[in-house]
Amino acid sequence: MSYRLPPLMWLRAFDAAARHGNFAAAARELGMTQPAVSYQIRSLEEKLGAALFERHARRVELTRLGRAYLPSVQQTFAQLSASTSGLFGLTGAHEVTVHCAATLATLWLAPRLADFRRQHPGIDVRLYTSTWGQTDMPAPVDVDIRFAHSTDAEGAGTLLKRERLIAVCSPALAGTLGKPPTLADCAGQERIFVMGGGTYWSTWFDRGGLPGIETSQGIKVDNSVAALELAAAGYGLALVFETFARPYIDRGRLVQPVAHAFESDAAHYVQLARGGAGAAPEAVVFQDWLMRQAGAPA
Repeated sequence: MSYRLPPLMWLRAFDAAARHGNFAAAARELGMTQPAVSYQIRSLEEKLGAALFERHARRVELTRLGRAYLPSVQQTFAQLSASTSGLFGLTGAHEVTVHCAATLATLWLAPRLADFRRQHPGIDVRLYTSTWGQTDMPAPVDVDIRFAHSTDAEGAGTLLKRERLIAVCSPALAGTLGKPPTLADCAGQERIFVMGGGTYWSTWFDRGGLPGIETSQGIKVDNSVAALELAAAGYGLALVFETFARPYIDRGRLVQPVAHAFESDAAHYVQLARGGAGAAPEAVVFQDWLMRQAGAPA
């Protein structure tokens, strides 16, 4: 099969310049001169028959076509890096620094990390977590797992997994509801709110056919682990992501009294340092492993 592709170095120059917004910085990363980077990008534009950058005095900016082309180029480099590392291995000691929310780390990521270590014993994992509302990074990270709403998803990275919201409670509380329980039964119970969840409770009732239910009263916590523990203690109903509730349900600490659920307008995304193409090979390997764990396309 013949592939109609531009030379690899032209694409590397395009990716580096797009990430830095500057030909000189791209040249330093690639170990080239600025005129060489400029020549390679100009050659790429001539081959494609379209301008990829708008040139300014001290910076460059992607055109509309450049912005559309960049994700495909970066994804190709990332997949090639992951395939190379996965097939031929990484030599020497390596470490990947990962950041995500504390709840995701506790209830989803941590139980799976042993599998990553079995598959890649030469890569150590350094895991940093943050709580809701925390925006500053504790350290530079190679892999950042972010939770973003659909309106903010463009710069969030690669989609990892979408989330469904379900209501859960203790088995004892579920036993006091109707047989079978209904949304109307749930409306009369204490509710637990995870801060940052916006109008999730009202949306849950609205989409279940019970609009107008008062959903402002109840205890409010800043993470889903606290909400799940309160629910398991019998305080009331918690509305949480199914991913987080699943370990509690599997152990019998919580039950889902009604099957009604809805998909959140937000999702988890993975973002690699330096836009992906310039990321360390171990970071690409970790991302590829994450995607398989989440059942997402690698």
